[in-house]
Amino acid sequence: MSLGVLPDIERDNDEKFAVDELTFLVEKGLLEIVKGDIKVDYTNSGLRRGFKVYQ
Repeated sequence: MSLGVLPDIERDNDEKFAVDELTFLVEKGLLEIVKGDIKVDYTNSGLRRGFKVYQ
C-alpha cells in the first residue's frame, strides 16, 4: 500500500483534518486499515520536492 497527496473534493465517506491553513481529506475506510497516525512532510531538497506521506 502507498499513500499520497493530491487535490480532491470532500465526499460523505471522508474524514476532514485541518492543519494550519491546510485541510486534509482521508477516506474513512483507509483510516480503519492504517490504524495509526498518517504523517505528511514537505521535502524541498535539490531535485526532490514534494510531499512525503507515511505511517
